[in-house]
Amino acid sequence: MQKNCLLILFLFSFLFITCKKKNDPEPVGLLDVKKSGFSVKDSVYILSYNRYDTFYIENTGETTLRWVLEADPQLIKVNLASSELMPGAKNFLIVRLADHITIDQPFNTILKLTANGATRNIVVTHGMKNTVFLPANDIADAAFDQQHNTLYFISGKEDQLYKYNTVTHAFSALDLGTNPTCLALSPDFSYAVTGHDQLVTFIDLGSFSVFKAVQTDFTAHDIILNNQKMAYASGVHPAYGVKWISGDAASVFSMMLTHGLQYSGIHIEFDSSGKYIYANAPGVSSANLHKYRISNDTPYFDLSWPYHGEYDAGNKVWLSEKRDVIFSSTGNTFKARKSNDKLDMSYNGRLNNITAVAHLAHNAPANSVYLVSPYQPTGKPQVYVYDAISLLLKNTIAADVYKTMNDANYDEVVHSPQPKFVFCNAAGTTLFVIANMEELKTAHTWALQQLAVK
Repeated sequence: MQKNCLLILFLFSFLFITCKKKNDPEPVGLLDVKKSGFSVKDSVYILSYNRYDTFYIENTGETTLRWVLEADPQLIKVNLASSELMPGAKNFLIVRLADHITIDQPFNTILKLTANGATRNIVVTHGMKNTVFLPANDIADAAFDQQHNTLYFISGKEDQLYKYNTVTHAFSALDLGTNPTCLALSPDFSYAVTGHDQLVTFIDLGSFSVFKAVQTDFTAHDIILNNQKMAYASGVHPAYGVKWISGDAASVFSMMLTHGLQYSGIHIEFDSSGKYIYANAPGVSSANLHKYRISNDTPYFDLSWPYHGEYDAGNKVWLSEKRDVIFSSTGNTFKARKSNDKLDMSYNGRLNNITAVAHLAHNAPANSVYLVSPYQPTGKPQVYVYDAISLLLKNTIAADVYKTMNDANYDEVVHSPQPKFVFCNAAGTTLFVIANMEELKTAHTWALQQLAVK
């Protein structure tokens, strides 16, 4: 009787253990190799702005696990090359980029793991999920074509106009022959114009080629362009006022604009009709705004704002998409109306919690203003998101930071890019931030970050 009971108990235990093993859940996200007695990730992704990734090797068997890792030392380093693990124990692994690999050098490689006779290849990818490194080393100005999702930017060192499609990721470059200082696109995105020292260049964006270069007697500080290929440019010292240049005519017409515009470095913008120009006059204790009427391609003084010293328009202004609000680099905003409207250039309020604006984009569908400031929190570069009507801060969108790891104690070291330009797609769902990466000392000192709008 006793032998029969022991036999029944043995059979019951065997069936219970067998069923338990059969119904054990599979580890989520792990490559589980039970016969080898270990589990490990099947891929490692090293983000360009982190320079490392981590994973575990776990002994899931019942005996000692002896494992060895083989890596390409020219590409990656691992904090532990081999070890022995008791059942249930795990090792923490850190995969890092080799010191000479910069964040603008993507690659794929294999990390070979051998454990108790079983071999697994772990794919290691170094890449950029949200960042594209730009070929320019000195971006002087940039503009965005929402219709074709294309970014244009100029380099003062390479004498190039660059074209980057944010959907296809195709790059093109156009040699301008001399250093560009400013850039503008026509409202219909058919043409572009670049300002230089004693030169203005007109570009057909369809063929991406120069169709006219006009000699001037000034160095362009800012420039705008209409659909009729008429450009208006302000100059740097000692050139004062605004000059206008036709892409169809050989001559350059110039006029010294008065009423507070006897200063260099004027920033200019078209109004909603394209028949008027708003201009600010920096270089005084408080920058003023003026308005000029275009008649027969020539701008004439039309209106001066009512504030002198009360509100500061800063050294740069931007207009909303409907061109009914003027945003300034100081955070002050002003109304943009028809010239016979008494509210034209009147004070419209201030963007709260901001002291300076480096660049700004407005998006009407999202009713939002996106801006970057020259004064970024240490280690936390970000885009500020404002309500376009109330001018209140809604939230911030963090830009990507770049991390390296200290060799001695594996502490993170954060490197912050400096956002310089911000653009938004037509739908208001994606931001494109051009940032200076000089702190990282890579071959490419500028990058484009693509950020989702929450």
